[in-house]
Amino acid sequence: MPRKVLIFAWLVFGLCSAARAAECKYAVTERIMLRPTMRDVGAASAQLLIDTRLTARIRDEMWGHGDWSFALDPRSELYKDFSAFPPCNAKLQGVDRAGKVFAERVLDHPLAKLEALGGADNNILLLTVDYSTGMGSYAGLTTIPLQLSSQGFQDTDALNPGTQQREPIRLVKSLKSDWRFSKGTKEVEILSLWCRPEPDGSSFNLIFTRYTFDGKQWFVHKRQEKGFWESDQPFPQQSAFP
Repeated sequence: MPRKVLIFAWLVFGLCSAARAAECKYAVTERIMLRPTMRDVGAASAQLLIDTRLTARIRDEMWGHGDWSFALDPRSELYKDFSAFPPCNAKLQGVDRAGKVFAERVLDHPLAKLEALGGADNNILLLTVDYSTGMGSYAGLTTIPLQLSSQGFQDTDALNPGTQQREPIRLVKSLKSDWRFSKGTKEVEILSLWCRPEPDGSSFNLIFTRYTFDGKQWFVHKRQEKGFWESDQPFPQQSAFP
């Protein structure tokens, strides 16, 4: 393809994408007030915006069941509408006390939920994005701890004391993954279980992960063993996690 034609095609694509984004209409589905720890912003809130066509009823109907094309009735008007103009991706905004948006992040999926972690530090946000496909063992609801600063939304990572390496925290609920908060501890602790196959598919491994938060930073502890687990089985006891 000649270079001029290629450049023109990219320009058209960019203009169409911008026009489509301008057509998106959003509604605030969650708003969380944060403690005024940002000196250059002051009191602020984090809010989640969803395509207005994804009403509370539709979100409940789709949540955890797959993409709209899988979850909705093909005979419905909304299915036809989404076929012509798919739902817009959700987005996060940081808003100051005067109502000015000072931070924004466009997500890569239309369905999401936002809540405050609370406890040790209620400025930690839990963003859950619905990557469910309606099939498969590994895609599902993925939760990411976030923090909001004047620089925007930052993903939270955890330090592995053994390797001294940091890694992002990703908490997944799917057919072969699950997580939950640890009970009976003063500090914030999260237990995460992954069941993953060997590269040759000959067997499966269970990856037990414990995340702890000491009020300043997160730590991650892991151990692995041979085994198989799916979400219709009981979640392991706390003692199984390192």
